[in-house]
Amino acid sequence: MVDIKLVKSFSSQAELGEGVFYSQARAKVYWVDIYGCKIHVMDWHSHSVETFSTPEPVCWVKEIVSGQLIAGFVTGIFILDEKCRPQHKLWQLPGDAAGNRLNDAKVDRHGNLYFGTMDISEKNASGKLYQLHEPNNAIPIDTGYVVSNGPAFSPDGNIIYSVSSKPRIVYALHLGCNKQPSSKIPFIRLSESQGHPDGVTVDANGYLWVCAWDGSAVLCYSTEGSLVQSYSLPVPRITSVTFAGPELDFLVITSARTGLSPSDLLAFPLSGDTFLFKTNTNGIIDKPANLRIA
Repeated sequence: MVDIKLVKSFSSQAELGEGVFYSQARAKVYWVDIYGCKIHVMDWHSHSVETFSTPEPVCWVKEIVSGQLIAGFVTGIFILDEKCRPQHKLWQLPGDAAGNRLNDAKVDRHGNLYFGTMDISEKNASGKLYQLHEPNNAIPIDTGYVVSNGPAFSPDGNIIYSVSSKPRIVYALHLGCNKQPSSKIPFIRLSESQGHPDGVTVDANGYLWVCAWDGSAVLCYSTEGSLVQSYSLPVPRITSVTFAGPELDFLVITSARTGLSPSDLLAFPLSGDTFLFKTNTNGIIDKPANLRIA
């Protein structure tokens, strides 16, 4: 059994905390408040947090091979400066995707950047899962999402775990010899009482960790898709999770306040905060995205 123990919480009080990412090279944890238009940066050694405002809603932050940071905003992907301000645009959401926005993102074991889009109204299955090959060249590799979340990758990189939050399904996309999806099968389905799957990550044993929106928990599944353990949190809307620290044996988990009633917020005052847990397992290092910027 995997044990986790709460070490600290960070009072970010995010409307929609998301996109948590640990940079081993920088020894920093990044997460965003999408609706609050903020990027939070936690120094691993001091646990101090610096917060930067953004000119529009921001969905995630990642690192590229040059050491620069990039971020997915609602309408596109930008290079960031050291103050987390958007500079040069790398990719623009296509014009035929009106009504959509960027959502979650992750870099695979080979340094390929994947990101999802979603219908802002959360009604239409117009969202897609993209792979960004190079600036201005994002290829959709899967479609039919109302809300695309994740993804995450098996330790060998041959399976993409892609989250379709609305129907409560995490799919396993098996990659063929050309590294393109050759099959797509439901890997897990959350029950109504478990909530909706949101952000996910994979540990060194291949276990899948799933954030449960409106489930007040992070769920841990085996490589066969069996529930290993459910870890309760003091907030209902759990949004994203990553392993962090020099040994990748800590979990950082974000949450949200958006959509909660005043009585919910009284009952769950830590909603929107970010939580740091110590574990007895380890994650897999996030590679920088292999984007080359001219």
